[in-house]
Amino acid sequence: MKKNLIAAMAGSTVLAAGVGAGTATASSPAPAAGTRPPSRTWTPTAPSSVSTGVAVLPNGDRVGVQRNPGAAPTVTAPADLARAGARSMTIGTTTYVIPRRMSGVAGRVFDKALFDVGTLAARGSGRTAVNVTYASSSAPTAVPGIVITARTGTTATGYVDAASSAALGRALATTDAKTLFAHVRTVAPPAQPAATPRWPMVTVTIRLIGLDGRPLDDLVGFTNVVDPGKGNGMVFTTHGIAKISVPAGTYQLLGSTFTEVAGKPVVAMGAGRETTVGDGDEIVLDLRKATMRLKTSVNKPVVNPFWAQSVNREIQGPTGGVGFSLSALGDDSFSVRVVPTVGTLHGIQSLTKDYLAVSPSGVTPAYRFATHYSIDGRIPDGTIVKHSDASNLMTYKDRFTGVRSLASASFARAVTGHGGGWSLGAPLPGDRLTTYATAGPGLDHSARLDQYISFDPTFTTKGSFASPPAASPKPGTIKSVVWGVGPLHQRYAAPPASAPFKICPACVGDGVFNVEAPPLSTNAQLGSADLVEPDILGRVTIKADDTVLYAGQGQLSGYSALPAGTKSVTTTQVATRSGAVFPRTTVLSTKSSTKMAASFPAPDGWMCLAETGCRVLPFLSVDYRIAGQTALGALPAGKRRLDLTVNQVGRATAKGVTSVKVWVSYDGKTWTAAPVTGSGAQRAVALTIPEPGSGRTGVNLKVSVADAAGSTYTEQITGAFGLAG
Repeated sequence: MKKNLIAAMAGSTVLAAGVGAGTATASSPAPAAGTRPPSRTWTPTAPSSVSTGVAVLPNGDRVGVQRNPGAAPTVTAPADLARAGARSMTIGTTTYVIPRRMSGVAGRVFDKALFDVGTLAARGSGRTAVNVTYASSSAPTAVPGIVITARTGTTATGYVDAASSAALGRALATTDAKTLFAHVRTVAPPAQPAATPRWPMVTVTIRLIGLDGRPLDDLVGFTNVVDPGKGNGMVFTTHGIAKISVPAGTYQLLGSTFTEVAGKPVVAMGAGRETTVGDGDEIVLDLRKATMRLKTSVNKPVVNPFWAQSVNREIQGPTGGVGFSLSALGDDSFSVRVVPTVGTLHGIQSLTKDYLAVSPSGVTPAYRFATHYSIDGRIPDGTIVKHSDASNLMTYKDRFTGVRSLASASFARAVTGHGGGWSLGAPLPGDRLTTYATAGPGLDHSARLDQYISFDPTFTTKGSFASPPAASPKPGTIKSVVWGVGPLHQRYAAPPASAPFKICPACVGDGVFNVEAPPLSTNAQLGSADLVEPDILGRVTIKADDTVLYAGQGQLSGYSALPAGTKSVTTTQVATRSGAVFPRTTVLSTKSSTKMAASFPAPDGWMCLAETGCRVLPFLSVDYRIAGQTALGALPAGKRRLDLTVNQVGRATAKGVTSVKVWVSYDGKTWTAAPVTGSGAQRAVALTIPEPGSGRTGVNLKVSVADAAGSTYTEQITGAFGLAG
């Protein structure tokens, strides 16, 4: 069965890994079904130079942001922020992140727009203009975190940038937010013109009540649960009240807060009762009703645990749909309380909790737990304890190769269910790691390794590899995985048989071409072009016959309409990986071409952009295997056999392979043809690896492949292997 690709991707989780004490990453739904790319415009579906960045929050905390066309951004939070406590709220295409240290003034003083991570990431190193209102004309002019440029009486103008936000972060280390801003009423960007309403509007009062029974000033989301297209959004309450103008209908509130009970930090969160309102009516979210608790336990000693807990809503209506998510992050010092479901429940709802903890220092072999639990539908009252033990866990034994140092690396294994979830990453304790992961029916497993990641001063990821989502093995399964085995090459992202969404890696339908062929991949994991914000260290050119559809930064992941009558599609991809943690610089250059006449119907279950007429474009590629590599990807001197497997997208075994040629260079300048034996898709190359020295710096490969249908493939890997001597 063919399904719409964009709709099928909704609710999928994208992974990222971490630095320091780890990271937490969540993703949001892709564009709604029926979305189509603009004619002849390449739309990337992987990070690009215009879609990634760092959002500097008002207190200087930084989160990585990937802006997704037509969808909410993917947010990666460093674990120091997650452990200190943070909340995020997503509705539609907008996500706000509020650190716990800003909870006292978020909304009461600071406008919600100053926590919009998509807008903050787009700002980059620029400024956000703000208007300041003081509590009195005698209030001091200086405002922490704001550069004041002019003042008149009780108002002032100024701006926020990364430097001023960092200064606020330093001030918050010694003084609480309410004290710092006691002399300020509001800090907000200049007001934007209100949109013209499409329906008759009524005024509704929102009331937010805290755990102590008092009016609460905080962020509240609202949506029409019968027809979300008629009304949804987010507001901050002042003195526990906010006024909204919406069409009459049935609405629900979603909110959370940080507080303390008996000296212990508490998060209260959840969705209120669905309420039908008209002009002058009110709707209430009372967080005193947050009495449900979801606790987890594991069967081995652990340290440094942290978690992400989310209430997720997805509602479709006659005029549109909306995804609505509220998340809290913290460590085991926090208690989390959730509002149980009362009354009617429209749409889809889930409560998820993702938990990561590592083995105590000095324990060998090092291990960690990656657990996920969810409650789909109505949220019950009371306390639910989920135990992780041999009955519901499986074991991954991972080994990591290819880098000099893992000090700046991080690794995440994610377990997700129908309600999605977070990927929680942590640094690697060494080149071997055992992970105990929640396993069983209805769960998907995926993983990501970032061999280097940094949030400061720019968002940087290098040496990234991903294992895409696949159905969870059975509890008790033991699986061994090796990461980073060279040579790094281009690989089409053919979906595993157990993948929840079988997305075609190179298809055409209804005149739209989509492709997913990341560079710097291994035979086992998908790679990625390195990112040093704002630059992607890769370039792509896509041509339909002689028409250039795209030429610029990025990687081969996205879609575009093809001109009518296109006879062939040609892609060129160049990516570079370098840095102190890598033993050598790798430069990959790949060119692939196939004819439209060679296309064939997509296998049953594969998804592409077309509802009907989905056809595979059988692009060629090559996998490489060679024995004897060191942990740093070097080859000892002597005779070696390099095995090549020629692949065609959409086929288990490539057919009609007519030519395979290989050249090798040990100095990067002089290329020599290497003898190739074998037939069909399986070939072997005899290499004689020299000792290093006399200009010999490494093993560089060049491969050329052709088939009977007219497809061609050339790939050059500079720095494929090192010379071990």
